[in-house]
Amino acid sequence: MLGAGARVEHVRLQLESPGAFHVSSLHAEQGPDAKLAAHAFTLGGKLSRAEVRSRLAGEGSEIAANGLYMASDDQIVDNFSWVEHAAPHCTTTETFKGILDGRSRGVFSGRIVVLPGAQKTVAKQMNSNLLLSDDAIVDTKPQLEIFADDVKCGHGGTVGQLDDASLFYLRSRGLGEIEAKSLLVWAFASEMVGLVGAPSLRARAKNLVAARLPAGAGILEAA
Repeated sequence: MLGAGARVEHVRLQLESPGAFHVSSLHAEQGPDAKLAAHAFTLGGKLSRAEVRSRLAGEGSEIAANGLYMASDDQIVDNFSWVEHAAPHCTTTETFKGILDGRSRGVFSGRIVVLPGAQKTVAKQMNSNLLLSDDAIVDTKPQLEIFADDVKCGHGGTVGQLDDASLFYLRSRGLGEIEAKSLLVWAFASEMVGLVGAPSLRARAKNLVAARLPAGAGILEAA
């Protein structure tokens, strides 16, 4: 329970062993003007599921739910979120990104519910995915349920591959293929790292994400 005016930043860095099964859940109920920033970085484990559930019960409360998941080989990563707007003038900003390689599979299911009476709600939900192999699969399901008539809400999901034109540009400037691909993936992922407020945790997340890239060491040296 986040009381009136509370400020909380929750960061989860999941780097389990390749054979591990990981399940985690974050539950919150937010009072008036309470603000929660929840960041989830899923990098390890054979099968993992992470949940974020929050009820915005007080007027003016806010949640920023963010996630980055990186999977390769035969990893399966499942992200689920549920945000319930039960009071007016509340805000949800939800951004999840996935980077999938090998035969891995990613799942994103997010639901934002705006209950009757929760007027002046502002809610934005986005899930973007980058597939690095032909065998990687992602299932994305962003959802909005709106039972109020004075709101600003939007949601979307994208699935794509590395841009050939951008890759060609970097190669034409002297970068090798591995370095060029790593740089493009880092550009996609670094937004999520930058959202972490605590400097020590942001640095830790940066190192862990870069370590998953073939040319990550060079990117860290240049950053």
